[in-house]
Amino acid sequence: FRESDNNKEWLFFMLVFCTFMYTVVKFAFTKEFDSTIKAFTNFKLAQQLYRDREIIQNIPAILMNMGFVLTLAVLVYQLTAFTGIELTQRPLGFVLIIGGFISLILIVRIFIIKFLGWLFPLKSTTDYYAFNLMLANRINGLVLLPLMFVVSFASTSISKPFLMISSTVVVLFYVYKLARGYILAKDFFRHHKFHIILYICTFEISPVLLFAKVFTDNWHKFIT
Repeated sequence: FRESDNNKEWLFFMLVFCTFMYTVVKFAFTKEFDSTIKAFTNFKLAQQLYRDREIIQNIPAILMNMGFVLTLAVLVYQLTAFTGIELTQRPLGFVLIIGGFISLILIVRIFIIKFLGWLFPLKSTTDYYAFNLMLANRINGLVLLPLMFVVSFASTSISKPFLMISSTVVVLFYVYKLARGYILAKDFFRHHKFHIILYICTFEISPVLLFAKVFTDNWHKFIT
């Protein structure tokens, strides 16, 4: 499933661009970068960042969001190539299209969450949950980036297990976001179980099941 080295320049420069964006955030916006990392596991700090979210809803947030979208798009590209699906002759365009779809999914999800907050109403809770989703995505992209370098440029014997590790990382982050959402909305969940289950099944679990089916149908390729 690997491309020739001559065809990987675009992939190298894309990952370098992602590295550059995270580096800019790290050294030009050190406080915002460090706070984002710490808030991932620190609920109290996450609440503080949410209250002062104008601090992070600017250049650092945009750069880290872009980093997440592009690294996840590269992962999808590598998984698609790995499963043997015929790809376009313009892989860069394919990755950018995938990145566009990922961005659209994220926007739609945030819109639905905010709509549910208006409908019930739970605006403060849903806004905070949406903030936590984006926070987790930024860390997810940061974790995926070095893995994508290995998957893209290491030998096949090394890249295969790292592709599986990368996929597992995405799933674990997904589970983490669901768990964090439940913690935030557990009181609401007691009184609106049907609506919450409907949302989770439609917009959270279904994409994961689709991904899992593609993976399980091709899992044997990881060890061959």
